[in-house]
Amino acid sequence: HFAASVGASYARGYNLPIISNINLINPTGRLADGRPVYSTAVNASTRVDPRYNVINQVESLGESTYKNFTAQLTGRNLKGVQFDFAYTLGKAEDNAPITGVLSVQGDPGRTNPESLDYDKGPNVLDQRHTFVGSIVARPMLDGGSEVLQGIVNGTVVGVAMQFASGVPINLRANPGEINNDGINSDRPAGVPRNSLRLPARYNVDFRLSRQVNVGGSRRLEAIAEVKNVFNKVQWSGVQNAAVAVNTATGLPTGTLPTKGSDLIPNGGYEQRQLQIGLRFAF
Repeated sequence: HFAASVGASYARGYNLPIISNINLINPTGRLADGRPVYSTAVNASTRVDPRYNVINQVESLGESTYKNFTAQLTGRNLKGVQFDFAYTLGKAEDNAPITGVLSVQGDPGRTNPESLDYDKGPNVLDQRHTFVGSIVARPMLDGGSEVLQGIVNGTVVGVAMQFASGVPINLRANPGEINNDGINSDRPAGVPRNSLRLPARYNVDFRLSRQVNVGGSRRLEAIAEVKNVFNKVQWSGVQNAAVAVNTATGLPTGTLPTKGSDLIPNGGYEQRQLQIGLRFAF
């Protein structure tokens, strides 16, 4: 009736694509965290090829790691009840912030032309804790009240659950270009990549169906489904998390947010929804 399993995995990626501006030379200064600052003038002393300001090149330099632990518990044939629960603890890191030009993830670009590892941090899809579960119950009564049998038999109840940590958020500097490297994705000085996270997601869906025989092989089924039963607010994104900085040092001029909920959401998953349907089988 029961099955349990645990597992672990480790994956490492090499030669991941990144976009680099290869036309920069001779920094004119440094931000407070050591990132080079380049001249906005375009000439032979500031550019490898003085005909151009920015020359972007796709390079296969990035690396990544992903580690996880999984546990699963399944139950079957438990007097009309079955369930499946799974938990994953994972961690994904890379030093290859891949922009939307190369990936649907839409990660900001690299922020330090001198050091790829300056941008090493959680992947934009890094979700530390994930729990998913489903329960389906189809109870059957063989004895007792005929009325009670009529209510219970033919009824199917389903519950789906998803509880998960929020995905990372990358704090950006305002203005977004403070070291003049031609990539508008700078962070405030000293702020790691993807340092904040969206609020955790808690979602429960419910389904109830009831079948009634209406003669011969004909059946009528009534179905009710509720999404997000507890009407939890579930963020899917935030407004561009830009922090005002001193353009000379890159240091923030105000208070840095300390958690994702300090930001303003610009998208979310469905609020509570109820849908009802009828199905006639013949």
